[in-house]
Amino acid sequence: MQRLLFYSQWICLFFLSTFSYSQTLKSPSEFLEYNLGTQFTYHHKIHDYLSYLAGQSLKVEYIPYGKTYEGRPLFVLAVSSEGNIQNLESIRQSNLQRAGFIKGEPAYTKAVVWLGYNVHGNEASGSEVAMKVAYELLDIKYEELLKDLVIIIDPCLNPDGRDRYVNNFRAKGGVFINQKPATWEHVEAWPTGRYNHYLFDLNRDWAWGTQIETKHRTNLYKQWYPQIFVDFHEMMPQYSYFFGPSADPIHKEVTTWQKKYQKIASAKYETYFQSQDWEYFTRKVFDLLYPSYGDSWTCFNGAVGFTFEQGGHGVAGLSYKSKREAKEITLEGRIQKHFETSILTTILASEYKDELLKEYEDFFHPTNSTITKFIITPTKHNSNNIELMTSILERQGIVREEVSKGKVVKGYSYFDQEEVKRKVEKGDVVFSTDQKMGRMLKVLLEPKAEFTDSTTYDLTAWSLPYAFGLDMLETEDEIEKTLYKPTLVNSSFDESTLTDSTFFILQWESVSDVKLIAQLMQEEIKVGYLTEDFLFKNQTISKGDIVFPYFGLMMSHKFDLFKKIIEENNISTQIIHINDAKWEKKVEVMERPRIAILAGEDVNPVKFGSLWYYFDKIIEYPVDVFYTDKVTGFDLSKVNTVILSDGEYSSKISVLIKDFIGKGGKVILLENAINVIEEIDELEMSKKMSKSFNMETMLITKGKTENKALGCILELSLPSSSLISKGVEKEYFTIKENSNKLPLLSHGYNIGLITKSEAISGYLGEELKKKLGGSSLIAAEKYNKGQVFYYVDNPLIRGFWVNGMHLFSNSIFFDLER
Repeated sequence: MQRLLFYSQWICLFFLSTFSYSQTLKSPSEFLEYNLGTQFTYHHKIHDYLSYLAGQSLKVEYIPYGKTYEGRPLFVLAVSSEGNIQNLESIRQSNLQRAGFIKGEPAYTKAVVWLGYNVHGNEASGSEVAMKVAYELLDIKYEELLKDLVIIIDPCLNPDGRDRYVNNFRAKGGVFINQKPATWEHVEAWPTGRYNHYLFDLNRDWAWGTQIETKHRTNLYKQWYPQIFVDFHEMMPQYSYFFGPSADPIHKEVTTWQKKYQKIASAKYETYFQSQDWEYFTRKVFDLLYPSYGDSWTCFNGAVGFTFEQGGHGVAGLSYKSKREAKEITLEGRIQKHFETSILTTILASEYKDELLKEYEDFFHPTNSTITKFIITPTKHNSNNIELMTSILERQGIVREEVSKGKVVKGYSYFDQEEVKRKVEKGDVVFSTDQKMGRMLKVLLEPKAEFTDSTTYDLTAWSLPYAFGLDMLETEDEIEKTLYKPTLVNSSFDESTLTDSTFFILQWESVSDVKLIAQLMQEEIKVGYLTEDFLFKNQTISKGDIVFPYFGLMMSHKFDLFKKIIEENNISTQIIHINDAKWEKKVEVMERPRIAILAGEDVNPVKFGSLWYYFDKIIEYPVDVFYTDKVTGFDLSKVNTVILSDGEYSSKISVLIKDFIGKGGKVILLENAINVIEEIDELEMSKKMSKSFNMETMLITKGKTENKALGCILELSLPSSSLISKGVEKEYFTIKENSNKLPLLSHGYNIGLITKSEAISGYLGEELKKKLGGSSLIAAEKYNKGQVFYYVDNPLIRGFWVNGMHLFSNSIFFDLER
């Protein structure tokens, strides 16, 4: 009864939410000099206004946390009572003490609520809402609320994407507002404002942390670890408003309390929406399985995570009305709905503050006694990938350990996919769930994702050991372990021992090695590679290992630069002294790739983004980017490799590709880009493809799923002796998002053969299982002097599937063998 009275009082205040305050602070409309909701606001003006509030009010603290790729500021406001703001650092530390991240007893009992807006840039009501929420919370009627809470307002998680949307929309603005859906202000130009600078979906990047915005934001998040997190979104205009509880499937590591609180909150939201005669829905579409959403990632970090979605999106503009929808959708209306749920969220958090703090503390002090250990045996082949995977886990606050005493244990082998008995040795890598972030660890490393409903919104599998090609052992057996202490690599060498018969040997075992070779190539250092295994002093130097002759480095005046790069990258080189004609015949110079990639309306922006990011940030290698609609202006005379990411390409591109291959070029086709070869009859793949690939989406899958792959992991068999699989285990794992496959080639190279009809993890429809048998997902063939590579699935998916990146790199830097 007391809670009902409390809530009723707040409801009454909501109906008075538009009255004019006596306070002297300027409202967003007064500061911007236009009524909020009558125009989209540029990010710098949002920053100016919220900085103004922080400068004028003792209830606001401005906290910068970085810059985007395009240099826009990333920042949050902390809004609370004057007393809380004065003691903000102590409150923050108390919150961490409650969870056990730092020592000491918490001196404060304040709950932290984090409101995140505009992670998708073209869902642009969000940042407008943030300004209104920050201003309204400063009114005296919220004084008691602010004594209970610290409210973190992140006004724009994706400033680059938002300004891309706002610039596009404002450029099309005129005197009159047109509501018709087909008019130009309702149609975004490619690549749209949804994505960040590198065209990544930032609401799929929370766990992987590939993008700078994600890295900066999660670093700040881990300084606070709030009890409540809300991610504000917009969906297409035909939908109403969504708030939790989430739809199935819900990940098993989401706690009972988190699900219960979503239901409690939902009841409050429903009551308010009904009082306003607003349409809404819940428990549909938006699930809580994939761990790299904003709501799921924050759940695994101890908060109750929410997603709020409302009809609008970039399509709606300032005002939208279609023949099918009876109601007009306006930006002002969209702002109001997200504003009300923002305020309701804080009210509810204040009401349930004590329960939130207790459950938050319990989350980080679980009583479950079962401890799972994930163990990897390091080798010279997998050491780089272990470090790369460790970097993702350490960003989550996960601690790495190592075995201190060897023993035989039983556990689940990721590569064998069954229970095995194995000897673990001293020095083996261990990640154990008996730590603060043990729940997150289980989620990211679990070999098989469990779910109850195949109708999902995103990937159904993501296990990091498969992403990095690491044969991990999952065990509950007791082992002795200690904290991991990294050892320094000695990258220096004794120059006095170098002679004209000296060769430096570098590994090609991971994408880190690819990046190093790419750097050396850009410095005009010739790169050699071994075309066959070579036995030297009872030691095999492997085919594909990278070779640099000391004599050649000296003659080209590149030795000092070579040595500097090796030392800067902390690389240990093998040095051999050999004077053997057989050796020299087995070393060939690697041709430097000169690469063109295509962008534009024909191209899937996210898939293009993963390709662009791979070159720009993963291996740091320059490429030429051409627009597909400027095909007649292409100058490919200085290019030897063309890569097409997923898209629907015109017949003009097909003609261009045929000509390029015929002249000796290399073409790499990803996903539906494979369709460009349909009219190139000279290619065996073109003759054998029974029909065009289907352009399809995995998202918001509805209806039958028997013939679909919903982001599952499949095992492929690679040719063990081929340069194309150099550095990748014979067992290669790929994420499959579509139902496409390749026919087996008689005269080409069937590189990625499907070896098992069952998915390693995730959902694969029963009908599709039958169709995939006896086919491949990666292939290649020669045509005249050229060569073509086919990848049915994106090996660069979301910037975290590192083993896919490595295999893809081989296609670029190595040629098909004779």
